[in-house]
Amino acid sequence: MKILAIIGSPREEGNTAQLVKEMVRDIKGAEVKTFHLNKMDIRGCQACMYCRSNPGCIQPDEMQQIYKELTEADLVVVGFPIYMWQMTGQTKLFVDRLFAYYNYDGNMPTYKDKGVILAICQGAENGIFKSYIDETVKMFRFLGFKSCEAIVAGGVGAPGDVLKKTDTIETARLLVRNHLNQ
Repeated sequence: MKILAIIGSPREEGNTAQLVKEMVRDIKGAEVKTFHLNKMDIRGCQACMYCRSNPGCIQPDEMQQIYKELTEADLVVVGFPIYMWQMTGQTKLFVDRLFAYYNYDGNMPTYKDKGVILAICQGAENGIFKSYIDETVKMFRFLGFKSCEAIVAGGVGAPGDVLKKTDTIETARLLVRNHLNQ
């Protein structure tokens, strides 16, 4: 069993990373591979369309490592804070580069049919970003993560605040366990 954790926060040990760690902690028999997007050399999609007539993306950057792990993962967890009412720029680069594996017929044969979106919201309670999160879930489902769901931890600004959200942590762990048991 393989879990791929993508962390789109610039804070390596911030609330997003802490919640992702808590989500996948103690999953028996699981190998967890974590990528911190802020530390990686990932360029934006160049719209070169190489991927329309060739397998994968031609760009020789660190996104190639993520592509390999995506195809092998049983579960993908994408964690990001909300900045300016949207996912971080680091996360957006990752999402845009998923275009290389998008098939116009709507089939995504290289991805597993599992995914989780995790959003951390500073200073706001969960409901304020609901419409954005709902649209983000739809986008990930469109990209082939059919069982995509969201966990939103509102009001987590200071480092470590997310660890006080015990109900959110337990819900997130349960979501991961349920996905892996499907």
